Amino acid sequence: MQYLIDEIIDTGTYSSSQALLPKAQGTCSCPKCQQKRELNSPSGTRILDEILYGQSGGHEYEFEEIASDFKIFNTPRPGAFYKIQYKKGGLLETTSRAYGVGYGSIRLEYAKLINNHPRNRKFWVKPYNSFTRKHFPRGIISFRPIFTCFENQLVAKKGEKKCFANIWIPFHSNLKQPDSPSCGVPFKSKLNRSKNELEDLLFERASRLRIVKPRLSFFQEALNSQERNHFHCQASRLAKKISAMTISAKPSNCNLRVGPTPYATGADIIKEIKRANRCGGKKLEMIHIFGHGHQTRISGNFLVDGLFSSKESNSILSEGRKITAIPTSTLSDNVVIVIHNCNCARGGNNIAKELFQHLASALNNPKVFGHFNSGCAGRNNSWKEYSKKHPSGRLLKRLNTISPAYSENGCC
Repeated sequence: MQYLIDEIIDTGTYSSSQALLPKAQGTCSCPKCQQKRELNSPSGTRILDEILYGQSGGHEYEFEEIASDFKIFNTPRPGAFYKIQYKKGGLLETTSRAYGVGYGSIRLEYAKLINNHPRNRKFWVKPYNSFTRKHFPRGIISFRPIFTCFENQLVAKKGEKKCFANIWIPFHSNLKQPDSPSCGVPFKSKLNRSKNELEDLLFERASRLRIVKPRLSFFQEALNSQERNHFHCQASRLAKKISAMTISAKPSNCNLRVGPTPYATGADIIKEIKRANRCGGKKLEMIHIFGHGHQTRISGNFLVDGLFSSKESNSILSEGRKITAIPTSTLSDNVVIVIHNCNCARGGNNIAKELFQHLASALNNPKVFGHFNSGCAGRNNSWKEYSKKHPSGRLLKRLNTISPAYSENGCC
């Protein structure tokens, strides 16, 4: 039966268990017609649904149930249908708009995810140049108005009204934030999670009476264990130096101790800032963040789950938040925020600068520091400072202008 399923996928004739399945020829008993009858049976269509919507092309897809009155949007957003717009760009530009990802291999990977989704294969045309033949050899979504205008779109025949395709943008749970060892984490990290946590445990037992200060040291709970261990090492060792607080994971528990604070999403960061202010009873004076980053976002574990620039055009879904959602009422007038993530202070407009502007609109003397390039998260070089004295930013070789002064923790 596999060759018949491949034929359906390649020709794009299948879109749901109610759609255009191949029909058997009369009472023919050849193997191909028997397989067609089997696929047209109720059990057969369920099997085909599972095959096509369960796993395909190396990517796993959740089966997203669609109501008969589903909405189609004029801007691309994950977990929704997008009506291709005239002169709004092709597949790569649509990918950038949907997920907030810039030029490069990451965007190409997610363009393939959109292109290869079972719901979009009926919109494929033959690859038409060397780039599409290399990266989309089986077919690529057509961004021309060559399809029918009915709900179950097909290639329009001569004389039929023609419309742009309504393509499916896969939901963000299919989009793991790529963990690249070249940015944020050393290529040869020897950090071990059990050793890191043993170090934390011994420190906790030796300092139960140590007074915590209104400071936080965040680390990204990355999906890649090597990277998670690296960010944890940096945040944990710094927390001990600056007496940063961490709070019990139970929402109702305000048990404070010295230690690092994990995050996986932008919502996590904002939630923990609010909890630290509420449980500690003081406004926060310092925040350090260790994780992956980008010029326009502090990355979460998924592409739409971080802290984003308010200028991002993509739809922020689920646990993603705008950087301007950080509550200034929980921070002291002289708060210092240090972003150790890659590239967050790169260029003239970036996430670090926007965070400073947000804080400065409500606080007297905030300072924000970030890296203007890629490198190990935790290094002490290549800084840019945003402050009342330097609102447009100034470059620093070392971060020694804050108290307590920052120094490397030995995890790089």
